This record gives sequence, structure tokens and C-alpha cells, in this order.
Amino acid sequence: MGRRAVSACLRFALLQGRRSVVSCWGLMLVMVAVGHASLPWMIGLTAFVAFEELTLVGRESLPSAAVGLLLAAVLVAAGA
Repeated sequence: MGRRAVSACLRFALLQGRRSVVSCWGLMLVMVAVGHASLPWMIGLTAFVAFEELTLVGRESLPSAAVGLLLAAVLVAAGA
């Protein structure tokens, strides 16, 4: 691999990382607040993401879902 290929791979990785953070920041924030080993929260968030991705209602409620996840993370962090 040459320098151009390595540079292209780095740009692609940074773009994908940015997309991941932009689309999943709420989920990441909740998991940081509850801890990554919390199975009930993992199950609940998995169901939430499945609903959001697989239903029209879920796709239309993205802004309110982000606010809800932010509030959940704040409430969990305040209780911890």
C-alpha cells in the first residue's frame, strides 16, 4: 500500500467515525451513564433501536428520541 491508499483509508475511517458519533451519540451517552455491563439497559436500547430503524413511526421521531435519550442519560447519571 502506498501513501495515497493509507491516506484514503484514514479519511474513510474518520468519516465513518464521525457518522457513527453523529447518529449514535444519544445511545453512547446512555451507555456511558449506566455502564456497559448493564444487561437490562442493553436489551431496552436494542429494542429502541430496532423500533427506530424498522418502523416508519420510529424514523419520524428521531429528534424527540435524541432528546429522550439525553434526558435518560442525565437522569441515570444524576442517580448514580
